[in-house]
Amino acid sequence: MAYAATRSTLDAIDTASGDVTASFSLGAGSATGVAVTPDGSQVWVTLAKSSSVVVVNTKAGTAQTVDFGLTVSGVTFGVQ
Repeated sequence: MAYAATRSTLDAIDTASGDVTASFSLGAGSATGVAVTPDGSQVWVTLAKSSSVVVVNTKAGTAQTVDFGLTVSGVTFGVQ
């Protein structure tokens, strides 16, 4: 599975077929960064000039916005 953000939408793409299998609204924000957790269970999307991050639960197919209170310029995950 691959993920691509275009303005206010995050698309899940099946890498075998190239088909978009799901789309998630990012609200009024414009995506500036995308990070996938090492286990693939979540995709975090940073938004331009925003203190919020959209967290997509890939298993449940849901998205929620989390406000950190400060402008977020990027997210990355590493293996523990």
